[in-house]
Amino acid sequence: MEYNPETGNCYIPGLWNGNPPMAPVNAGYSETVYELKKNIIQLLGRCGSTSNNILEFREWTTSLWNAVKYENFIFSFRNSLVADAYMRLCTEYNKWEWEFKKEMYTWVTKAETRISNFEVAATSEKHDMEEFVRILKNEGAKELSERETKLLENLKDYFKQPEGHVYLVEGYREVFANSIKSFRQQTQRSVFNQLTAAADIKQGMLELDNIKQNHTKEMEIAVCALIDECRKKNVEMTDTELEKEFEKTWKKTVNSMSFSGQKPSNIFGNVSHHLRLNLSPKGSHACKLVSEESLRESELESFKYTPDGFIERTKQVFRQWFKLKDPIKVKQQVADSIICVSIECVSDKMKRKSDYHETYIEEIFQIIDEKLNNVDSDIEFEVSLKQHICGF
Repeated sequence: MEYNPETGNCYIPGLWNGNPPMAPVNAGYSETVYELKKNIIQLLGRCGSTSNNILEFREWTTSLWNAVKYENFIFSFRNSLVADAYMRLCTEYNKWEWEFKKEMYTWVTKAETRISNFEVAATSEKHDMEEFVRILKNEGAKELSERETKLLENLKDYFKQPEGHVYLVEGYREVFANSIKSFRQQTQRSVFNQLTAAADIKQGMLELDNIKQNHTKEMEIAVCALIDECRKKNVEMTDTELEKEFEKTWKKTVNSMSFSGQKPSNIFGNVSHHLRLNLSPKGSHACKLVSEESLRESELESFKYTPDGFIERTKQVFRQWFKLKDPIKVKQQVADSIICVSIECVSDKMKRKSDYHETYIEEIFQIIDEKLNNVDSDIEFEVSLKQHICGF
């Protein structure tokens, strides 16, 4: 790459001399922009027509400017080596965090089964259940502490390895250690809430059984009273009149029941939140591509990958002429495969007839990310695919 320090560097000053709207225009701004344009046109004029194209240059410049506007992440590092070392650490940390979540989800599932199978004494069932949940929460806190220690040890061992330029991100070690502690606290709140909810469901089922027994007795008493009342009238009632009287008694008894149901979960909001969390490391451009309206409608139509842009369409025609392997078809096949696996994952969870949990959508993101690592994918393709699957 040829480089001229006199024409290759360009600093454009601010448009205003002072604070707008009353500030005058900075003349140096227009002069510098004019010099930049002149240098670019001179460079293009000296280049051969076969190796450069003004439309391609315009497309590249637009892409570069969009990257500068959207990707603020890279500018927080001194150079590309530091950025690469940081991304390696992030990748490893995500693996540790996912293992932590899977292990705790397995533990919570077993704890919920123990709660559902817990037998309590008829005289002090609520007290027994509260004591049992307290024991489980202590066990859960112990499990969380052990796994938190394991994560901190993994972080410590990571910085001992010689490769990967880990010394360049030594300053971020404490940030990740704090993230581990914060993540443990967040997981603990979630685990304790699930145990409490499972205990409430069990307690509710016990109350429901009691209600059934009590109201069965009340119904028997009410029906017997209705029969006695009919006998006292000494009037033979028709079947229609008997049915009316019975319905009246039935409604009166049923309306006296009091039992509160569970509040429905906002699954759409949770999935949408985790989609944005998953895409946040990809930059603000990726998050900007996510649309809640599209997320709600994506389940109604099949996924079709159609890249935009003049260069992509030109490349597509070029490949058709020379019968080269079409990457669009390859990406479509990858997308179809990932969608199929995701649908199977959702169907498997539905067969269990258990409540929704946020680890389900995180598991699907893990499947998608692992599959996408094996294919050259752009951010538009990744966002549209994940949005479609989340909508489903």
